[in-house]
Amino acid sequence: SVKDKRNEDGTVTRILIQRQDSLVNWVREQAKEIFMLTYTANEINLHRQPWRKAERLTKQAEAIRLCGEHLAAIQLCRKHYHLSNSKVRHWGAMTRDLRSAIEGWHEKDKARYNDV
Repeated sequence: SVKDKRNEDGTVTRILIQRQDSLVNWVREQAKEIFMLTYTANEINLHRQPWRKAERLTKQAEAIRLCGEHLAAIQLCRKHYHLSNSKVRHWGAMTRDLRSAIEGWHEKDKARYNDV
């Protein structure tokens, strides 16, 4: 189905509802995947399971990579789903903060478990 959206300049944009739903679902799935990667990486206790170091670091690195893709997806939502600039700024800042935290955790783990 199609939905008309009136733009600030008075023009009308036709939006495919199916495209909106798939884009929003993609963003939601990315957020869940980032969460699950960080959660499962955190569950790997390297004091008890030192052989799983590479798995933990890989999950962290994948979460960092997905945060970058998530930022791009948020921009797509702004363009195609007409997400407001304030929401884009809010969710972008949240994603960048999360990515920065995971990067710090990743670097500390690499240094802390260097001899494992």
